[in-house]
Amino acid sequence: MTAAHSTKSLGRGYAAITFLAILVLLAVSWLPCSAGGHPDPVLWLTPGQDRFPVYPYLQFLEDPTGQLTIQDVTSPAYAERFRPWPDSLLRTGLTRSTFWLRLTLAGQDGAVGQPDYVFDLSQVTKVAATLYTSVKARDGKQEWLKVGPLSRTSQPMDHPSQFSHFPLPPPSKAPQTIFLRVKPSVSLEASPEITTRSGFEKRLLVQALLTGSALGLLAFLAASNLSIYFTLRYAGYLWYGVLLLTFCIYIGFLGGLFEAFAPQAWFSRRAGLPVAILGLLSLARLLFVKAFLPLKRHFPLGDRLITILLVCYLPLAGWPIMGPLPPTLLEVYTALTPVSVLVILLTGVICWRKGFAPATFFLSAYLCQVFGSLNMMLGNLGIGSPLPLPIYTVQQIALAAEAVLLSQALVQRFKALRQEREMLEQTAQREAQEHQRRLRSLAGELVRSEERQRKALADDLHDSVSQNLATSLFNLRLRASQAAGNEPAPPLGEICDLLRTTLEQTRTLTFDISPPVLHDYGLEAGLEWLAERFQERHGLEVSFQAQGALPGRDENLEVNLFRAAQELLVNAVKHSSAHKVEISLDCQGSQVVLRVNDDGQGMEAGRLARAGAEGFGLFSIRERLQALGGSVEIDSSPGQGTTVTLRAPWPQEPSPVARG
Repeated sequence: MTAAHSTKSLGRGYAAITFLAILVLLAVSWLPCSAGGHPDPVLWLTPGQDRFPVYPYLQFLEDPTGQLTIQDVTSPAYAERFRPWPDSLLRTGLTRSTFWLRLTLAGQDGAVGQPDYVFDLSQVTKVAATLYTSVKARDGKQEWLKVGPLSRTSQPMDHPSQFSHFPLPPPSKAPQTIFLRVKPSVSLEASPEITTRSGFEKRLLVQALLTGSALGLLAFLAASNLSIYFTLRYAGYLWYGVLLLTFCIYIGFLGGLFEAFAPQAWFSRRAGLPVAILGLLSLARLLFVKAFLPLKRHFPLGDRLITILLVCYLPLAGWPIMGPLPPTLLEVYTALTPVSVLVILLTGVICWRKGFAPATFFLSAYLCQVFGSLNMMLGNLGIGSPLPLPIYTVQQIALAAEAVLLSQALVQRFKALRQEREMLEQTAQREAQEHQRRLRSLAGELVRSEERQRKALADDLHDSVSQNLATSLFNLRLRASQAAGNEPAPPLGEICDLLRTTLEQTRTLTFDISPPVLHDYGLEAGLEWLAERFQERHGLEVSFQAQGALPGRDENLEVNLFRAAQELLVNAVKHSSAHKVEISLDCQGSQVVLRVNDDGQGMEAGRLARAGAEGFGLFSIRERLQALGGSVEIDSSPGQGTTVTLRAPWPQEPSPVARG
């Protein structure tokens, strides 16, 4: 699996988990809070519902002096002074008035499993509040009971703050009215509600989970020393760490680490949030293993096993929507836990044994998690923890250590991917350079082979055909001279002319294939002969000029430059429609410069690039020169002719000169 494919697959998986997590939180924590749609001002508390908004039923009375008592506001004189809640906010201004809130409730008498209700102030600013409920005295008269607020841990509070709540009496079918006296410091928001104990704790837990997620994200980034670019590009990898630290904070709530914010353990089990968190965490861990470890390359069977475990754990993430986990299914998942632990450890060990270095940090991180879970299981079974620390503390430390080690494993993983990519690029570059070197070597060898074949052919023509033709011509002339008395027959004269022409053509062919002047007298003489030859054959004005003597003789360099000049002259005749060509040879230090300039029609830049890339002539010249360590420069424009400059270094050890 490539890095791009791993990142793409992981991103899709974590996107699905994120969407599922949002659905779970919405379904579990924010259940419908409709009041039943009663048109009357009585709020009916129906069983099976956790939250009831009081805004449509709440009435208020402003007390600027703060002197009104419960007897005053419940008297008939003040009954008509209460007004409906005006909007989402009661502004007190600079006077900081006291407000009396009135709410009428009703429910079902003796409902089975009827929960305990609380009036949740949900006030973000600090307030002083007191709730009054009516009770019947022994003499049958109605009295008002003063109820103080409770903290998050259900402890009495003298000065309630955010999310303070007041216990309510069990509802009955007969409507009953409650009063709340509040004195806000700045304003009073329209967010009070009546909730069950579990509904109240759900909201607190959601807030804690969201806070834990933010803290986990910050801790994960700080531990990994990751950049913003890394976070944006590989955000899917961060979800595992966020879930780990979120679960760590949640365990702190259960263990009483944050006493002022701790939800009750019974509520957690009832709401099913631990199951959802563990399900999401298991899915995140399995997806992380599947994307982090190169299982398709090192352990294909492990990759299939991880996929099966993903399918098995998927229902846990959404199970709180359907209710408590059945005991049978709970036993199944309990038995599945050690299986998943063994599979993950096995995949990590196999990848580590096969040389995957980042698996070291991965195994260390996962072993921390296994140790923490084992320690908690032993404590729950009553066997006792092997460490002198609370089981929740050990589990928290293990989860935090797992998150930190996994961040380091991610860093090592991406370092390994970067090194692997660099190694592949270097290997490809070396192979390309080797390919070019071989191509140039083959091009040079092709030139040398062609030259050897031409020289051998020229030698054969000179030693056999030319000699035979010369001998035949000599004999025919001798025969003709011996028959001086008799006129030679015309056919014999024609034969002589034919043989003479053949001899001239053979000698010309010999010079064209391998000019002896090049091998015998060097490059300068060869280029001068080449210029004269093209001028005689094609009527082209060709001039040659040499500046500076060559430092010696080197057959390989001389032959390549000679053939390049010959190819350029052919191009000038065939393609450029030139009338004049100038050839110059110059020796600049240890570098030989050959320049061929014509006055032809020239070429455009695009056509010139195509000719250099696709034309065999220019390509062959370029490859020959590059094989010698030289270069080719082409300067051409429409109507201005073409100038080709060949540069080649003089070799340190000149090749021997073959002489025929």
